[in-house]
Amino acid sequence: MPSERPLTTETLHEDAGPVTGRAVLPRLVLLVQNGALSHAGITRILDCADIASVLAIGALPHQQVQAFQAAGIAVIALDETDQPDADGVMVTTSKAAHDIRKASGDSILGTGPAASRHEAMLFGETQPDFVLLAGHAPDKPLTTLTTVDTDLAAWWTDLMEVPGIAYAETVEDADRLAATGIEFLAVPQALWTSEDGSAALGVIAPHHETTEQDT
Repeated sequence: MPSERPLTTETLHEDAGPVTGRAVLPRLVLLVQNGALSHAGITRILDCADIASVLAIGALPHQQVQAFQAAGIAVIALDETDQPDADGVMVTTSKAAHDIRKASGDSILGTGPAASRHEAMLFGETQPDFVLLAGHAPDKPLTTLTTVDTDLAAWWTDLMEVPGIAYAETVEDADRLAATGIEFLAVPQALWTSEDGSAALGVIAPHHETTEQDT
């Protein structure tokens, strides 16, 4: 069943998943590109994994936004995207984050991507609701993100109060980053719409109610 705990300014500051022998279970943030989406792929991942939010890369059709929101999943748009029905925005410069924070109200405000401690701290100083941790090249779109360094994810989790979202390109990357105790994992659309990938992500970030029933 879809997650009933959307990513909001409140749930962002709650604990992530239940504690297991491996680590605190993360929740997932799905990167969603504009254009046609596989209904079967979306249904599969919603059924098997704990989804906190989607990060829209490019404007999504209103019907798709409504479908995610109806499942209890927040939709976050990039700052340059015209997506008035989104639940929040992610900005890619610390200056823009300072400006938007003043006018954002209760909307979710995210920042990133940060590939180093220095970048992450600059974003963190803007008092966002989350910081996206990911490898990236300057002036390149989010579709070119690479898996964040495990040491950066662990450092952020150990020292910072602002929730971190660690980007993982593969299931193996996601499993490795989950072991750091990071609160959220972001995964590309190509991964979460694949049959094998969605099933594996369901093991890494299962629904909380399912995990609690098993303990």
